[in-house]
Amino acid sequence: MLDSENHSSDTESPDSNSVQFHHDDSTRAEGRVGVVTGGASGIGASIGRWLAHQGADVVLADIDRAGAEKTAGELEAAGGSARACRVDVTEESSVEALLESVEREEGRLDYLFANAGVSGPITLEETTYADWQSVIGVNLDGVFLTILESLPLLERGEDPGHVVVTSSISGRKPKPVMIPYRTSKAAAIMLTRCLAAKLGPEIRVNALCPSSIDTPMLEENYARRAEEHDLSVAEFRERREDVPLGRTPNREDLLQVLDFLLFQNGFVTGHEFHIDGGSYQGL
Repeated sequence: MLDSENHSSDTESPDSNSVQFHHDDSTRAEGRVGVVTGGASGIGASIGRWLAHQGADVVLADIDRAGAEKTAGELEAAGGSARACRVDVTEESSVEALLESVEREEGRLDYLFANAGVSGPITLEETTYADWQSVIGVNLDGVFLTILESLPLLERGEDPGHVVVTSSISGRKPKPVMIPYRTSKAAAIMLTRCLAAKLGPEIRVNALCPSSIDTPMLEENYARRAEEHDLSVAEFRERREDVPLGRTPNREDLLQVLDFLLFQNGFVTGHEFHIDGGSYQGL
């Protein structure tokens, strides 16, 4: 069993729990259903909050059931529609049970956010084969398995279903650190492209590639790497955040891309969206 804390792909800023829903402008996704893996916290929880604000029924799926229930309860209390479901994306029977519950409870699936992820070790020297299998198991195998099991429901809808994979700008930057993580995220981008080519026009598939959005997973990595370089976390962060647009992305930057993909354009598929302030630029 994998560490539950790491199954949620990143997390949001501290003030994001105060979301309130205003139904007069939150009906774009009314009657539709979205599943978010890694939905207990982090980017997954932010996506869940945003999707509920659009009027969708949201299923927050996470290996951390208590965390998912807490977030779902917050959404319900704020006027959204959400429920929690435990899932281990590395276990086929667990993913099957998740989708069976969606078919039974909601009866449809319009949006799938394959978001669960782990970071893994930093250096090659500390990386074991078990570490490699763990990271690939969640970040690549888990994405493929979740999408595969979701296809029957996604294909059933009147409108094209939409799959959004949470990858990372790290999947585009070859560096000598976090090799299993970078490899898994690069592979997730190629998986996105291949599935988009296969599943259209019934289903669109795109990937989000954010850089350093503030998350517990990111803070943990920063702390370890700052120590390796004999720097404070603040000093290490300052070095890392030198980007053309002058800051690292926040969750609103990512959600604006989602808004475009789900509600403003129906002709985009097979793309990776770099949410990084220009830090990548193909280099």
